Amino acid sequence: RVANTSEACPVKLTVQRTSTASGLPFTTIVKNNLTEENVLIDNLPAGNYLVTAEYGGLNFIATFVISESGIGLANRGITSAQAYCDPSGSVKWELTGSSYFYYAPLDVKITNRNTGNLVRRFTLPAGQTVFETKNLVPGDYTLTVRYDKANLETNAYFTVNSKANREGDLNFSIDEGSEFCGDQPMAKLAVNYTGNGGIENAPQMQAFMNGATFEVYTREGQFLYSGVMPQLTGNAKSTFETPYIPQGGYITVKAACGYPTLSKNLGGVAGMVKAYLFSPTFTYRGCGSRGTNVDLRVLDTKGSVVPLITYTVKKKGTGELIGTYEMKEGVNTAIFANMEPGDYTVEWYPQCNPAQKHQEEFTVPDKVSEVSRAVLPAICDEMGSIQIVYTNFTNIGGWRYELIRKSDNKTIRMYGSGGGNSLYFERVPAGEYTVKATPIVECNDLTPGVFDVTVPVETDPRMNTDRFIILWQRDAPAQPYQRVGKVRYYSYRPYSYVKWRVLDVTTNAEISKGEVRPIPNNMGGYPIPIQGLPQTYKIEFETPCGTFSRIDSLTVVNRRSMPGFDMTTTQGSTTCNTPPTIKIHSLLKEAGLPDKPTRVQLYLYDNRGSGYQWYLVKEATDPNIIEDYTFDNLLPSRTYYVNYFYDGTAERKQTTTPPIAAGADILLSSSQFSPKGNAILTVSSIGVDPGATMKVIITDNLGTEVYNQTVPAD
Repeated sequence: RVANTSEACPVKLTVQRTSTASGLPFTTIVKNNLTEENVLIDNLPAGNYLVTAEYGGLNFIATFVISESGIGLANRGITSAQAYCDPSGSVKWELTGSSYFYYAPLDVKITNRNTGNLVRRFTLPAGQTVFETKNLVPGDYTLTVRYDKANLETNAYFTVNSKANREGDLNFSIDEGSEFCGDQPMAKLAVNYTGNGGIENAPQMQAFMNGATFEVYTREGQFLYSGVMPQLTGNAKSTFETPYIPQGGYITVKAACGYPTLSKNLGGVAGMVKAYLFSPTFTYRGCGSRGTNVDLRVLDTKGSVVPLITYTVKKKGTGELIGTYEMKEGVNTAIFANMEPGDYTVEWYPQCNPAQKHQEEFTVPDKVSEVSRAVLPAICDEMGSIQIVYTNFTNIGGWRYELIRKSDNKTIRMYGSGGGNSLYFERVPAGEYTVKATPIVECNDLTPGVFDVTVPVETDPRMNTDRFIILWQRDAPAQPYQRVGKVRYYSYRPYSYVKWRVLDVTTNAEISKGEVRPIPNNMGGYPIPIQGLPQTYKIEFETPCGTFSRIDSLTVVNRRSMPGFDMTTTQGSTTCNTPPTIKIHSLLKEAGLPDKPTRVQLYLYDNRGSGYQWYLVKEATDPNIIEDYTFDNLLPSRTYYVNYFYDGTAERKQTTTPPIAAGADILLSSSQFSPKGNAILTVSSIGVDPGATMKVIITDNLGTEVYNQTVPAD
């Protein structure tokens, strides 16, 4: 206002956004000739702002921030429905978080994820933050709450269960082949109830199956087909049809309302997706005009050749007719003889319904072609492998396989096979190779398969560990303080060598060593036998991948000859500021055993982020027998075990430390006065260390000291 007056100076107000957080568009706001002291600027999206006020020839600026809020949802309870598809379920929600926009109405939607249907949509009144939705059938739902003005939306998933439980189960089977005489080939699936007494004694399963539908999916989860489940009686089988029966796929049965569901895996013929599989076979007949015989086959869901099919074969590209074959009653072959190499098209139909025509393609090969490959990287040494599956030529009785190193074009490995359609080379170093598969035929009219292969180097550090060498079998037990144990380790990897050393656990001195190499042409793992072992030992393996070591042990017989050790625990005290301890006393010397190096170890059972396991927390070694040793500063109420090593033999004891005493204290009890006028006062101490003493002073009511002595406190 103008000084000393009530007159207002007109103000020009400019609001600019300097940065954005919401992504929503914004146009600079200009308001002229403002005379009010307070001005409302609303509908601002999130962001940083600069406001400029111009009046009386002066400019004033200020900044402010509009932060972006969100709608929070808290589930306050779900009530299960009384039965399948019964609309008796409910859910209660509460809006949480920043609430400055809850003064506005909000749009609420509930969608059934099982059916995709919008179940409920309503406007939540301004100011209301708690709402309940009733009459929901069992199912999976999505709740969406939206505030359009601020472009805010949040979603939450929830499930309304049913108090009912299905009794028994359903069994699916393929008992019959496909039906080909309808509009399209249809697979026949049989389903029956497996519970005792038939489905009539299973009311919840009956309710689930009342109006139930089914859906067929591939192994990867791709939807193929849906239909209505048949009615079931007792434990009898009912049949229903589907044009798809994917091998490795699954079928899902849904209640009429879409929830709950029951899924079962499908078997089926390898490679089949529809209710049939076009599966021609090729028989190579040899040189010249003999060519290749092609037996055209359509398989049903039982893997049987479908009879009474008519095939018409043409050359692909030119459309030249090769021929038509009508299968006759009782004949399950449709052989096109002496076919030349090339690509062909096939039109086929079941003779019971000529209108049902199907188009297929096939190739008569004249070259060995790759179908698939699997190449394992070389971890180290000759550790890679190559497997190639190639064109299957029936009637070829011999193959030659070659592994050729590209760097010098040298054949480094070769072997032969009497048949099949795959080759395999193991123990292959990293590098570039040519792999050749040559069929042994009369006039070389089939082109060999030549495949370029790269064997990479394994870079995963987890592969360079000792997990590929295991303690496979314990062949002979150990004797106390002797070296008579026998074991067999096993290397899963075909290392070109494994060197091993057995070491004393206490001194690390070498006990024995050796080396194992695989037999020539060994393609897999091999055993590593070791004998002359003490009961507990350290084993070290050296392979082309590195050196690994660990401690292993054998079962001990005649344990009665082992003196062992005693173990006691002491309680900690807050008064004396002492933690629990574990004391051990060895009985080796008392048993007359000679001095030799010993080691004691203490392990704690603890969770350090990867679950509970044993951790070594303390240890001590000595060139002589350790007779007495104390592990101090331990945790209260925790589980420990002690390992005591002597002359290759280990003994173990486990204990739990006592809790910390709340503090040193005394308990007093007194007897009644005797006829002679005497009484006995008993003073008992608690929470003190063994061997501790205490001073006891007793005074009477007049303050006269009647007893003052230092006595044992334990």
